[in-house]
Amino acid sequence: MIFKSPAKAALAPIYMASSNDYKDQTGEYLHMFNPKRMDEKVYDALEGERLWSASADLWARIDRRAAVMP
Repeated sequence: MIFKSPAKAALAPIYMASSNDYKDQTGEYLHMFNPKRMDEKVYDALEGERLWSASADLWARIDRRAAVMP
């Protein structure tokens, strides 16, 4: 696979973070500077809770001192 350099890969997120074109806009990302909608699971609150729980469990197994926020 061919990957962009970190400097080139950073251009799209920097543009989205600093451009008025994306002010107050969420739920999209840029792929090759073309707007893309995220996978539908991203917008499902139950899926988000499941991901948070699984991530917290994994973190706790890696570092027993981890303080997990609900």
